[in-house]
Amino acid sequence: MIETKFGNFEIIQNERDAFDLVKFENKYLPEYFDKYSYLVGDLSDDILRLKGFSLDPKSKSYFHFIPEYLTESCSYNCKYYILKRIKNKKTEDEALFAKYIGSSDEPKVEVKAEIKEEKKESPKEEKKIVEKNETVENQPEEKKENNHKKKFHKFKKFRQHKKKEGNQQ
Repeated sequence: MIETKFGNFEIIQNERDAFDLVKFENKYLPEYFDKYSYLVGDLSDDILRLKGFSLDPKSKSYFHFIPEYLTESCSYNCKYYILKRIKNKKTEDEALFAKYIGSSDEPKVEVKAEIKEEKKESPKEEKKIVEKNETVENQPEEKKENNHKKKFHKFKKFRQHKKKEGNQQ
């Protein structure tokens, strides 16, 4: 296992002792490579080139295409290495927590509750604020149905309008 400032990796293959930590850390771009589970580094004329591969079988960069990449895109008999990203349990838990915090329901409700408590001016103004912040989830069933009906009718009109435009052309 190799520890870098970008995470932990396992060397799957290190052909002709190609891996150099300093070059890897200089070339690694977190914005681009963090989404990949496998990284291939190949050296040609002592210049490192990195390529990421994912676990998604529908992707063009599926990790089963690594041998094809090595034969078609790399120089013949070049030095190369294949790294597999090792995810820590702690970072996975943090990611799940971040998704939960970023989810739609709970944080919005908390924010709205804070807004209601901060605005204690007059009852009329407070009522306006509550109405303004009301979401579909907080509305009575009748209002929810009316909102859905309105949206459906708008969509229906939009679709009819598009059909008319298509027939005119």
